[in-house]
Amino acid sequence: MASLLRGILPFVLFMLPAASLFPVKIEYNILKGMKYRMKIMVYQDIYLNGNYHSSIESMNKALLEVLWVTNGIGFYRGKFNYYQKKANTDMSMQLMTVYDSEFYRNTQGLMKVPKQFIMPTLRGIPSFPTNNLKVGDTWWADAEELHEGILTGAKNILRFALNVHYTYMGLQTNQSGQLLAHFYVDYHAIQYPKNDPDIMSFTGFSHMDFYWDMLLGGPHSYTEEYSFLFTFHDGQTVLYNGTTSAAVDYLTDITNNAKLKLVQEISNKLGPSSGAGLKETPDAIVVNLGNILFDYNMATLKPEAKTILDKVAEVLILHPSLDIEVSGHTDNTGKPENNMTLSELRAKSVVDYLISKGVDPDRLSYIGYGSAKPIAPNTTEEGRALNRRVEIKILTKE
Repeated sequence: MASLLRGILPFVLFMLPAASLFPVKIEYNILKGMKYRMKIMVYQDIYLNGNYHSSIESMNKALLEVLWVTNGIGFYRGKFNYYQKKANTDMSMQLMTVYDSEFYRNTQGLMKVPKQFIMPTLRGIPSFPTNNLKVGDTWWADAEELHEGILTGAKNILRFALNVHYTYMGLQTNQSGQLLAHFYVDYHAIQYPKNDPDIMSFTGFSHMDFYWDMLLGGPHSYTEEYSFLFTFHDGQTVLYNGTTSAAVDYLTDITNNAKLKLVQEISNKLGPSSGAGLKETPDAIVVNLGNILFDYNMATLKPEAKTILDKVAEVLILHPSLDIEVSGHTDNTGKPENNMTLSELRAKSVVDYLISKGVDPDRLSYIGYGSAKPIAPNTTEEGRALNRRVEIKILTKE
């Protein structure tokens, strides 16, 4: 996996030629309590030693909140979820890795990230000058990028500095009436890492169309084309060619009353005979479907399981703004690797069925935990039965 924090949902733009003639100030509006989610979709072709190797589709979902602001500098905390699937398939996204993150950012976009955090891997883009901008104005700003987990097995993290070129293109509105500033972002990289045990050189480029929400004072969306070539000391090369699209949602948590209403709605829909359990957590509603969906050691949904999931899907469709994580769990009998595979396949079966019933796949992800997260002792058959379960986590606080 190449951890390129990349990532637009299609939108129609309308030029504002008169307004674009006036200089504008572009900067981050950093407010305590501001929360946003950035969904970054990546389509990537991988070439090993000049030959096509594979294609993947991935998503980075960043959930961030400004905890405090001092002298125009905001302290951000959040997490980045990395999802992946094979390209050009109807497979659902699998949650691969979750990264915690903390960083500082000022109103011009300059970032400082403590060394223990990998995410975000692209830092300081976009950044803005302190002066007002006219159409056609250009500027340069420093940034940083990180890469990890190169295909050939290198485990180190590559960090390199960037000098990024920007061009302001003017103001536009989209079909929702949002006023957006449009600018191009370009950078080229040629790096020869000193004393790196694996990588001899790194070259590449990125071209972005970036749109800035002038009312909210933050990113709205962007698209990107990129190409990065890694050359290793043993002569092997890995080339990543890709396109990225990203969109930002500024979030408001679901209220306690709305959360209570949703719990009641799910409970009424499933009914007491379903065998499902409901649990509220600070950030979610968890529907525990137990082991009622599958036969022993199987990942194919039973007919009665589909009836239950039909009802769950009906509720989820009525709440399109809420994301869903489906997790599979097993007891500790058998080989750990077999348990992990079974838990992943079961969670994927549930996600695939929910998609088939009309739930937006962009809202859904799955992960298998094997026996790593028991809810009861595995020392009795009753406890093991409780641990064999599938959970649907409806995120109500992001």
